[in-house]
Amino acid sequence: VTGVQTCALPISDVADVARALRARQTCALLAVPIFSTAGELAGSIVFEDCTKERSWRRWEIEIARTVARMAGYRLEQS
Repeated sequence: VTGVQTCALPISDVADVARALRARQTCALLAVPIFSTAGELAGSIVFEDCTKERSWRRWEIEIARTVARMAGYRLEQS
């Protein structure tokens, strides 16, 4: 998608992740785990706000959780 940055980082060092988020000017972060139907952690979906620090609204969190559930189901089907 044009204009959208992606970032793939190994979690070998949390400080590296913090530096990468600062470099991307991330002000607020919402990370939602993706679980399989068996309850195993399969990954996560991360949303960033690069415009201002803020608290995520309940409806935003619920949408993110719904997307994560859908991704978990889809991963098992692939």
